[in-house]
Amino acid sequence: MRTYGKFGMAVVLTFFFLHGCLGANSNKSTRFYLLDPVSQGEPLNTSGQTLFVELRSLDLPQYLEKPQIVTRTAANRLELAEYHQWGGNLRKNIIRVMKQNLSRILSTPHVTAPPFLSGTAPDVRVDIEVMAFEGDHSGRVFLRVQWRIFSGASGELLLSRMSSFERPAEDTSGDKDGIVTAMNQILADFSLTLARAVLDTTGDRA
Repeated sequence: MRTYGKFGMAVVLTFFFLHGCLGANSNKSTRFYLLDPVSQGEPLNTSGQTLFVELRSLDLPQYLEKPQIVTRTAANRLELAEYHQWGGNLRKNIIRVMKQNLSRILSTPHVTAPPFLSGTAPDVRVDIEVMAFEGDHSGRVFLRVQWRIFSGASGELLLSRMSSFERPAEDTSGDKDGIVTAMNQILADFSLTLARAVLDTTGDRA
């Protein structure tokens, strides 16, 4: 009876421990985030000519193709925030933001991406490969990206670059609002760099 009593007590304690853990986790609600366009000064294209730009591809590393927001905790270690997730597909969200940023900077409604393409051949096509796009525990958010601009008419490679962007993330007491805000600003920085290059390669820079 004594052995059975100890066993029973162990079962009861285990039950309450698991119930407490599950109860603690059940009190957490998942927060969802979206990237949004950010204005970066006045539009650059003042020539009056309407440009047609196609974002032909945008590739992300596999570790970013997840619902959780990723933070780099060390050079070779990542942390996925289970209770802080993207409110949709991150790649599609980045494309949507880039399209809106470029449309405003280049003063054109004709910035497209597959599968929604214009019936008019673009002036340029752009390929983007993201190498890294995340925050770290030092309070930085960074983007490393390789991008190429091709002639829309001939397919000729006009420009190929590697770019890096960095912004500080405001500490918002454990949530990811500061990281997402910095990501929005970094995408605006990249959009401005890309827009300047498009104007250079098309000869329409203001």
